[in-house]
Amino acid sequence: MLAFIIAVKHPARSRSYEVVTDLLRRTLASVEAQTDKAFAVVVVCNKRPAWAVESGNRLFVEVDFPPAALPSSVNEEHAWVYLDKGAKNAVGLLHAKRFGPTHVMFVDADDFVSRRLAEHVRLNSSAPGWYFQRGLMYSGQFKIAEARENFSTYCGTSHILRRDLLPVEMDLAAAFSLDGVLAALDRTYVRRILGDHQDFVSYAAKRGQALAPLPFTGAVWHTETGENSSRMAWGQSRFGSIWGKPLSPAESEEFGIPLARRSVQESVLLHAWRLRSLAASGINRVLGRASRSEREFEARREVQRARKLSGD
Repeated sequence: MLAFIIAVKHPARSRSYEVVTDLLRRTLASVEAQTDKAFAVVVVCNKRPAWAVESGNRLFVEVDFPPAALPSSVNEEHAWVYLDKGAKNAVGLLHAKRFGPTHVMFVDADDFVSRRLAEHVRLNSSAPGWYFQRGLMYSGQFKIAEARENFSTYCGTSHILRRDLLPVEMDLAAAFSLDGVLAALDRTYVRRILGDHQDFVSYAAKRGQALAPLPFTGAVWHTETGENSSRMAWGQSRFGSIWGKPLSPAESEEFGIPLARRSVQESVLLHAWRLRSLAASGINRVLGRASRSEREFEARREVQRARKLSGD
């Protein structure tokens, strides 16, 4: 059985918590469209959405974590995003135990997942887990998607691990506050393993367990939502695909993303970004040729100087 754990950021660190919870609603619709019903969902948040309803396999857990402090530089971004997220994932792991899952998956609160994940876990219930080699990047602004390789290296919704590989030993009272979580668990484990995703493969390997590549496209990174945490701190909202194509009906069904058409304004903006990208590529090529010519000129001058010094 697979347990999906979704950590929702603090309202104070959102441009609009209403947008955040609307994105969460869409993510839940994707997660809960599994072909196999042997799954559970645990949502950990500071403020329960007004529309939140629990069921036999859906649980909302509220915590009293303070809003994470903003980083002073891009090099401290992990301290801003990953400690809060890791502590919430720890709380999610603790509460997920009631469902008795064999595996767990951390899902970002604005992404989408394949409807085949729970079935794959049930059919491979003793496997250590999987990393998602392939995925889609979906622009919420332009309604286009682009396939990406090495997906697990940059999207947090990209791994499934056997539950015993992610131990969380603390009582429910400690899990209510950030200080309680950090007092019960190693801070580095919370931040770099439970909060980040870059080290899952090496983390499992050090425990003698090899994660395998998922044999199908497992998730969709939803970009340009206006609430992507990794970009908000630095005002970088423009980072999604501009060369993708609209979702196919099969992709829409696979990931639970409703088919949508671009508005005229969105189409104009998309073409503007494409023209800008082409212009930038042309300038870079020209500058590259200029730099190459300058290097070749300097190399010839060095050869001439060497010949003069040698008397040739």
